[in-house]
Amino acid sequence: MEKKPNALQEWKKGFQNAEKGKKGKFLVEFIKTHEDLRQVVFFFLFSLLCFAAEMASFYAIYYICRSVSYDAPFSWFVFDYTATESGGQGGFLAFLISTAIAQALTFVLNRKKTFNANNNVVFSAIMYAIMVVIIVVMNAALCGIIKDGIASAMLRGNCGESITDFISGTVSKMVGGALAWLISFFTSKFVIMRKKKEPTREKREESV
Repeated sequence: MEKKPNALQEWKKGFQNAEKGKKGKFLVEFIKTHEDLRQVVFFFLFSLLCFAAEMASFYAIYYICRSVSYDAPFSWFVFDYTATESGGQGGFLAFLISTAIAQALTFVLNRKKTFNANNNVVFSAIMYAIMVVIIVVMNAALCGIIKDGIASAMLRGNCGESITDFISGTVSKMVGGALAWLISFFTSKFVIMRKKKEPTREKREESV
């Protein structure tokens, strides 16, 4: 019995055989007909959109707070906003509000468009809020550990403070962001935004 090609092999063959000028159309149709791939693509695109909304709202609130001198050093739990560039209380407020805006937008878009969820919306919203809080706390703690570890190693290697701060900060945020994305996608797909199978006609008739 001939082995059925996997999705990657199917894509390669179809893309190579697609007529010139129609490869883009083939790619769109391929994504539409492969549900898992479609979900990954949509989740990624919506993540970019929500990230843009988060950044725009963050900097708007951040600079408003700085303009009214709402920038006293702030530290609580795993959140450290004591450095001058962090924005203090205003930076933390900007973080909270921008995160809430981005996550609310993410929830609505992914529930309706990515996963086509039909499970209980109240359950989904509560579970999503819990997941976001866990990810935010975990990310703040993990990024701090990664950044401190990289910074210590670089400083022992006589690297400059500015380049050390840039590299350690960038790497820690990339690792934290990738991990948060993976956790969010799989938890949303399999737990929070599940699509229940509709009962078949036979089962509906049996229940009557």
